[in-house]
Amino acid sequence: MLEKTIENKCRLYASGQGWLSVKLNPINARGIPDRMFIGQRRLLFVEFKRPGQAPRRNQAHWAERLMDYGFRVEVIDSVETFKDIIDTMEQSW
Repeated sequence: MLEKTIENKCRLYASGQGWLSVKLNPINARGIPDRMFIGQRRLLFVEFKRPGQAPRRNQAHWAERLMDYGFRVEVIDSVETFKDIIDTMEQSW
């Protein structure tokens, strides 16, 4: 499955659960996660990948920086994994 397909299905699922989705595409910050999902007092950054694909070095660097600031960052390569994360975050609220 293509990265774009996974991202779109996850975006639609999150929207159905009441989450906002923001596409991140800054010009001067290569490697920043693909999307930011905003739920009730929750924030999740997601880097989407094709199944089995690993993040590039600059993507891993951004993930580490964001986690150092206390944010949750996930690398997602399947819709089911994303749904599990959103559902778990919903239950913890």
